Amino acid sequence: MEEAKRAVDNKLTEITRWISESSEKAELDKLIEALDKAKTNARELNNVPDGTTGKVDLQTRLDGIVQ
Repeated sequence: MEEAKRAVDNKLTEITRWISESSEKAELDKLIEALDKAKTNARELNNVPDGTTGKVDLQTRLDGIVQ
């Protein structure tokens, strides 16, 4: 089990290094920024009054994305 954990850690390090050294890092950073902005906008749902049609369904969908 320790060997498998070490292998996973090594592969993760390799992938992380590749991403940080590649031209795709800028694209990844843009996607992360867009996701953070979308999460911030989604939190505005808290301002919608309870009982508003569709709020519960939308909250359920958003909860699935955030996790």
